[in-house]
Amino acid sequence: MSNEITIRPAVASDAATILHFITELAIYEKEPDAVKTDEQAILKTLFSEGATAHSVICLDGDTPIGFAVYFYNYSTWLGKNGLYLEDLYVSADLPINKNLWSSSFVLYCAGWSLVLLAVFYLVIDVWKWRWGSTFF
Repeated sequence: MSNEITIRPAVASDAATILHFITELAIYEKEPDAVKTDEQAILKTLFSEGATAHSVICLDGDTPIGFAVYFYNYSTWLGKNGLYLEDLYVSADLPINKNLWSSSFVLYCAGWSLVLLAVFYLVIDVWKWRWGSTFF
């Protein structure tokens, strides 16, 4: 694993890699037979002129380790543009630290979780930046 993780827009030559990640995701979800797409369909829907869905690739150095597929949407009630994240996948082959559950790691993650929760509270409840509908 390198120390340089990058995310870049996917290009047409990434179609086979994207299909590989889609297949890995389906296997993880215990639905390997659910994948009906192929490289040509990915090229047509993600990389042709006028494509409405887009993709990004995550790289560890020069090695692809994940992808995301997204498209833009619009809320008529709010009159605002949005972005819908269809899939986000990071390969299970990515080597990780085997001491993940050390007390320092757990406290570090819990601290960042609380920071994120505070940011979400500030944005949603204090600043009233809301998209979509409420839960109740």
